[in-house]
Amino acid sequence: MRIYRDLELVEQLGSGVPRILKSYDRGCFRFYPNFIRMTFPKSVGGAIGGAIGELTDRQKEVLQLIKENNRI
Repeated sequence: MRIYRDLELVEQLGSGVPRILKSYDRGCFRFYPNFIRMTFPKSVGGAIGGAIGELTDRQKEVLQLIKENNRI
């Protein structure tokens, strides 16, 4: 991160955490001795939890194909 800061590619070290906490619950964080893991909730159709009914027929078709073969 220090390199990114020196190259002015980040605002300030750690500044993103408060912004993440505005949008995501603290339960998304898992703390370990040497790192933190952040798991973002699955989002489908722009709504957390997935509003499948709001997808177009084509989008539903693509999701079905992915379910059948998750390597595509």
